[in-house]
Amino acid sequence: MPETARDYNELMDEYSLHQLIIRRGILLEQTPEFQSFKRTYITKWGQISYILMMIEKLLKNANADVVYINGRKVAQLCYTSEIDLNNKLADEELFECIQN
Repeated sequence: MPETARDYNELMDEYSLHQLIIRRGILLEQTPEFQSFKRTYITKWGQISYILMMIEKLLKNANADVVYINGRKVAQLCYTSEIDLNNKLADEELFECIQN
């Protein structure tokens, strides 16, 4: 029995680098990379979106124009840190997620 062809979303979720873009302090959520990232890490999305919000704020305050974020590092932070509304991550931890 031949294997069925995988659709675009399945392939994107498996092979994507999950490189996210923040332009002028705003995360671009309509990119295929972001959509794949969200599908892949949906079970931890509350914590991940909180980290992304902190990165957006940091970059907005720094007046950064276009910044690429390593989504895998964001997810790794989520899995290795205790994150809640009372426990903010250090700026250094957030900067480690920046690729450029």
